[in-house]
Amino acid sequence: MSTSGNEQSDSGLPAEVSASVGVSDRVRRLPPYLFAEINRLMYAKRRAGDDVIDLGMGNPSDPPQDVVIEKLAEAARDPKSHGYAESQGVLSLRREVASKYFKNFGVRLDPEKEVVVCLGSKEGFSHMCLALLGPGDTAIVPAPSYPAHLYAVALAAANAILLEVADAERLLANIDYTCRHMVPVPKVLIVNYPHNPSTTTVDPEFYVEIVKLAKRYGFLVISTWPMPMSCLATTRRPVFWQPPVRSMSASSSRR
Repeated sequence: MSTSGNEQSDSGLPAEVSASVGVSDRVRRLPPYLFAEINRLMYAKRRAGDDVIDLGMGNPSDPPQDVVIEKLAEAARDPKSHGYAESQGVLSLRREVASKYFKNFGVRLDPEKEVVVCLGSKEGFSHMCLALLGPGDTAIVPAPSYPAHLYAVALAAANAILLEVADAERLLANIDYTCRHMVPVPKVLIVNYPHNPSTTTVDPEFYVEIVKLAKRYGFLVISTWPMPMSCLATTRRPVFWQPPVRSMSASSSRR
């Protein structure tokens, strides 16, 4: 229901009129959510009596270890845990994140300036897109795409160019071609390795070439990598900020 200033009731107050409030253009631009469609089809099959094996989002089937639950309960009972946290997240947690990053990938991060705690990777990624992108901006998105990579760009009212990721050399060539022929050049490049959903991986040299392209054309790189820790230890894949990319990125940002 809404009111209209042009109509008045017998009491002299604006009369109530029926109205339909639509969603914003950025919401209308969103493609159908893949996992919601998969769930809809799965539930329809189950209601029809079919035995369906769910290969959708892959929700955890086992609870956390007891020590994790006990620690959460301990923290919940501590009165100091119930205030507002710092906007960047608790410093001790950011230090632990930096420590684990160094232990696993050999990269030193400054917990004061280079680590932010988010509700989840999708929440952090979406807000980064809102901060960086707007109408008229373009982002290069990997294809096939993890849904959040497309939706976050669309919610920021920006445009997405999808580039196939199966062949790393071809992807680099396509990024270069796109940047040479677009005015203005894309503002953001999103990379995601090990790639979800295709499982494609890259070597460290790939990231070096990505940074060279970013410097040449002036775009930003957002590397989302929620999957490296799920790889076998013997096949652990590189992350974006490992040397020499770390030093290359730092020298670029100082300029």
